[in-house]
Formats: sequence, structure tokens, C-alpha cells
Amino acid sequence: MKNRHPDIESATVKRPLYSLLALSVTSVAVWPVMAAAAPTPSPSLQSILAPVPAAYSTPVKGPYAGQITAAQYAQAWGKDSANAQSELATDGFVDGYGLLLADTASGRVMAEYVIAFTGQSGALRFMGANNQRDVNNVAFQHVDTNTGLGSYYFGVHMAQASPALVLDSYDFVKGNDMFGVDFFSSRDDVLALATTQAQKQFDAAPASSIPPDDWPENQRPAGAASGFEMNQTVVIAIVALGVLLAGGIFMAMRRREAGGTRPMQPQMSADGNFWWGGSNWISVTDVAPPWAQRSPDGALWWDGRGWRPVPGALPVAPL
Repeated sequence: MKNRHPDIESATVKRPLYSLLALSVTSVAVWPVMAAAAPTPSPSLQSILAPVPAAYSTPVKGPYAGQITAAQYAQAWGKDSANAQSELATDGFVDGYGLLLADTASGRVMAEYVIAFTGQSGALRFMGANNQRDVNNVAFQHVDTNTGLGSYYFGVHMAQASPALVLDSYDFVKGNDMFGVDFFSSRDDVLALATTQAQKQFDAAPASSIPPDDWPENQRPAGAASGFEMNQTVVIAIVALGVLLAGGIFMAMRRREAGGTRPMQPQMSADGNFWWGGSNWISVTDVAPPWAQRSPDGALWWDGRGWRPVPGALPVAPL
């Protein structure tokens, strides 16, 4: 493609400076129970992209044009593309689709894409890693805000002097899908375009492309039986256990009176990556059980076998 600023195309395709792909969250292991075959997003990813501004009609070759594989999407991480591809696999990458188009009159380029993950937790983890990479980029200047993109979004403004290049970009997660809207220009004149288009994309996006009931974080870990799966033997065992425990309740109460209440131990998944919240399994990287025992400085919690960091906690400085 030829335009008034030829460097825009190479920056968009190779993007050594910017990360189109990025909540600072630590990657965790794959959910222990995964379906044998990856789910198919519905509606199709191509159908949920918002219409682009009329002036953007010239296709540009790049990793976000058409169907997007994990390998193609990872190209934006440059020399770290292998890490990006590993992160995508860990977080449950399913499929992607994008548009990469130019307005030849102005020399601006836009990218609009959607990446489907097996669940919302994976989409959030990858967006967090992607955004952290953007913030650490030498070209990062400030975040962009857009109050209409829900609870899970990140906007970024980047710029370089030579060759002159400016990026305003928004990523947001809706359901199990991560969306991206990016505008490149040789001048600082694309924030309004990015903000408006991101809002259009958020409004056009479905609640999810994979039903929440099928998300990994909403599945019962291996070996966990539902209440409706208990057979007669299990029921009898529970009743017998109740009889045995009844006599010990009074003594347990007396022990608590004498020695204080011991924090309740959380129920953990087999791989230790999730704890049971009473109605669903919650990732240990998202939040710690409120009732779990804490370390004196509040930075760690006890899972029954070892100490884990409390997400977002700052150690309490000694007085």
C-alpha cells in the first residue's frame, strides 16, 4: 500500500514499537478440565465486528487481516512472539478475526479485531499481559479513557518522534471475547476516532460468543461430583458421618471458646489454581478467599498446603 506516510504500514504489520496485543496479571496453568475439542464461537467472530468508518476502505496486509491464528496474533510481540503464543495457549485462545484498513487520503491506518477465548478469565489474563507490555513500552505516554466500555477495558496513547507515528488504542473484554480498536497516524489526531469506534464495537458485541456455562471457570474440577450425582451409598455415608460428627460438635465449640476461632480452610481444585466460592470456582489470581488465614503482613494467604500471594495486596510496612 502506498500512502502519505509509508512507515505507517510497516509499523502496523511488524510493530516493533507498539504492542497491539496487553490489569497486570500473572499467567496461571491451564484449567484442569478442558473439552476434547475447542468450542466454536457463535455468532461468528466475523459477524460481530462493528462497521468501520467509510474512509477506511483500502486493505493492508498484516497479522490482523482476516482470520487470526494464535501465531499471527503473536507477531505483534516481535522478539517475544513465542511468549505471546504460549500465553494465548495458556489462556485458552480459540479463534480470532480482524480488519486492517487504511484511509489513503489521510494516511491513517486502523485495526479492529476480536479474539475468542474459552472463558472470560482467560480473556482478562491475556488482556492484562498485553496491556502491561504496552505500559512498559518506551513509546507509552498515557492511558486513554472511555467510560462506555464496561468494567474490563484499557486504552493507551503512544507516540514516537522519528518517524512520526501516533497510536490511540482500546482493548476491552466482553464475555469471553477480547476486542481491539487501534488507530495509527503521523499526527496526534486519532483519539476521537479510536474512542468513537471502540464504543461502536462495544455496543455491537454480543454478551459472549461462547455460553458462560461452557467457560472453564464455571466447570467443576475433575473428581468433583454434583449434588445430583450422589448415589445411595454416598447418601448413607453422609448420614452416618453426620451421626458421628454430632457428638463432636459440642467439644469443637468448647475448643473454639478456649483457643479462639481458626480460619476456615478453602476448598481447592485438584491443580490448586481455583478455590470453591460456594457457587462457582474462582481463580487464585483474581481474588483470595476472604476467610482464609493471612500472613502477618497481609500479603499471603494459606490454602491448606502452602502460602500464596494475595492478588493486589501490598505488604504492610513495619512500624
